[in-house]
Amino acid sequence: MAGGLARTDGVSMGALVDRVRHFMDETPAIGGAAIDVALSGGKDSVVLAAIIQTLAPRFGWQVRLHHIRHAWRDDSADAQVASAVATALALPLLVTSLPPPQDLAGDGPEATARQARYHALRDAAEQRGAPFIVTGHHGDDNIETLLWRLLRGCGLEGLAAIPPRQRLGPRVALLRPLLGAGRSDVEAFLDSSALPWLEDPTNRDEQHVRNALRHQVIPHLRRLCPRQDLAKAYASLLLVRQDVSAFQRLIAAQLQQVHFTDERAAYLPSCLLEEAPEVVAQLVRHTARRVVAAFCPTQRSVRSALESFAKGGRAAWRDEALLYRREGPYAVLRALDAQPPVAPTSLMPVAAASLTHWEDLVLLQEQFIPLSPPTRRRSTLWLDAAALRGALTLRPLGQVEGFVPVAGATANLGKITAAMGIPPPWRAVHPVLCDDAGPLWILGGPRSERAQPPRLGVAALRVELVTLPWYLAKGRDPDLPRPARTRERPS
Repeated sequence: MAGGLARTDGVSMGALVDRVRHFMDETPAIGGAAIDVALSGGKDSVVLAAIIQTLAPRFGWQVRLHHIRHAWRDDSADAQVASAVATALALPLLVTSLPPPQDLAGDGPEATARQARYHALRDAAEQRGAPFIVTGHHGDDNIETLLWRLLRGCGLEGLAAIPPRQRLGPRVALLRPLLGAGRSDVEAFLDSSALPWLEDPTNRDEQHVRNALRHQVIPHLRRLCPRQDLAKAYASLLLVRQDVSAFQRLIAAQLQQVHFTDERAAYLPSCLLEEAPEVVAQLVRHTARRVVAAFCPTQRSVRSALESFAKGGRAAWRDEALLYRREGPYAVLRALDAQPPVAPTSLMPVAAASLTHWEDLVLLQEQFIPLSPPTRRRSTLWLDAAALRGALTLRPLGQVEGFVPVAGATANLGKITAAMGIPPPWRAVHPVLCDDAGPLWILGGPRSERAQPPRLGVAALRVELVTLPWYLAKGRDPDLPRPARTRERPS
């Protein structure tokens, strides 16, 4: 175990405390909050714990230290250091023991352990009602992460390295207030204190690329460049992260126009393909991650997907997770194991209504058909009540026979659904309004020959579709017939 030296002039200590205070001042809802400090027992976490304890009275924080034990090595010394730090700072300490990590995702046991550690930190914070967790990552960690990702291959988001603020769940945020400082700042603070700390022995194993970067490359950069230049590097990475966050918000706005379905597919309206190619490429990447969790298509896959979208027809591209193709007015990303939409096995009754002159409204309820949330768009059909046979029901188009359109219109259901912009997998389950004698109206599209507009003065039924299927809600309302009204309504 290593200890600190006697206090010196405290200049480095004060500068580091001010940096953390400024970071916290810019964090919303931080005043009076409960905060968990992730405490490994290493230099970075010990220094951060001391700074948070120093600032706690100013912000009114309720601070707790949280030490995680992974049980993949003898870490009893780490736990002793964590206990000693908690005693020195007069702060409560929670110790959580986790099982040894297993490389279940293929990213290595270190990545698995890191994920388990964050889950444990989040769960403990949620149980306590603490909205914030702080960790001791600093600027050298950020440079190390950037270099490591460059060696592995990464895009814009990878170049942004470690985010200073990150959501771990709907109720917990992770804060990294030391990213603007370096390892030398942390060590100067520690040398000016009497706090214990302990280095993780696995961090000295330079067979791991990250450790080699930490012990060989980063020190060499520090020797090559004045300290001020490394400070500029820390600040530059934080600026890159800000730019990436702004870019992600723009992409999120575009994703609002993409419809994600339960079949594990995403439908991009063709208008989004008119953006600049590099914008469309990013949109495809982010959409792919939503369809297949944690999957990111390669540059070659995205380029081939865009080519298949441009060609249309039967052109398609397939990678290890997704199928990319153009389907009508949509560019579609569909998981390879996607299941097609399933038509209901039973009839869907339409809300009953007594028939009076012009006053009746039949609402097609949302639970009967796959509809989007309520929209201001309206699709209305007027029917001669006397011409109806039996009860009105909704049937999937794939189970409907004998649709006879109005004179001059096509009876080809494939052409009808294509003209309506219904994606192929959804055509068989698109709802059709029927009575006992057969189909009356392909919802949002053409009516049958029997669904004639009523004459004025006879009992009429108005069928109004107040919520549209998602693929119709994205487009323009069809022009549906309604009776002409040239004189006053009958009494």
